[in-house]
Amino acid sequence: MKFNSLQIYYFTTPIFFILYYYFDINLRISIPGAEDYWIYLYYLICFIASFFIFKNIVVGALFALVESSINILFLLMSVFIPIVNIGKNPENINPVNFGTAELLHFFITGAILLYSFHSNPLFNNKR
Repeated sequence: MKFNSLQIYYFTTPIFFILYYYFDINLRISIPGAEDYWIYLYYLICFIASFFIFKNIVVGALFALVESSINILFLLMSVFIPIVNIGKNPENINPVNFGTAELLHFFITGAILLYSFHSNPLFNNKR
């Protein structure tokens, strides 16, 4: 069985899950205001996708492209929503949670987004 880089990234999903579940380090997904079961479902979908979706390189790269785009949107919303809430209720100011883990999350997701775009045969001439 031949693996590509994106498939290996999705095979490492249990490592990200262990970091989140046991050490509360979230490097993979930030869903603002979501319960933990949504995050667990996300990890499950990504891990299952590593077995089935990546049999076809085009479909796998499209999945990674869509997943990482949504992931970056959620990360930006998790920073933006508390800032908007400050404008609505200035007495209830909470610090925006953006630190090293979120920065690593952004770099990992951005790298996967770029790699999935450039490795997809639909978007380049490597057919």
